[in-house]
Amino acid sequence: MFGVLTGYKQPAPAANAAENLCHVEVREGQYYNQAMPGCVIAMPPPLQDDSVKFADNTPATLEQEATDIATFLAWAAEPELEARHRLGVKVVLFLFILTGMMFAVKKKVWRDIKH
Repeated sequence: MFGVLTGYKQPAPAANAAENLCHVEVREGQYYNQAMPGCVIAMPPPLQDDSVKFADNTPATLEQEATDIATFLAWAAEPELEARHRLGVKVVLFLFILTGMMFAVKKKVWRDIKH
């Protein structure tokens, strides 16, 4: 999503092939976007610099706005992700402690057995 929001560029002339990822003709009603397959998209650029005011006076650059949108959409897709990560850390710690305890029990049970 970040790539699509920040990928709007002016298509470089065919002479500057290094700057132009796709050699396409952008027709009316279409826009050049390096993040899209074929480098053409029908949606106009939705973001511009200074289109919002942040409460903490963060500069409202295109990249900052795109980062905020991508972060929000990732959270909206999985709002419980942080809780699952916290639970995962607890489970790994529990398994680590359990492994140590099982190793100690094995040593105690098998210590009187002669080889």
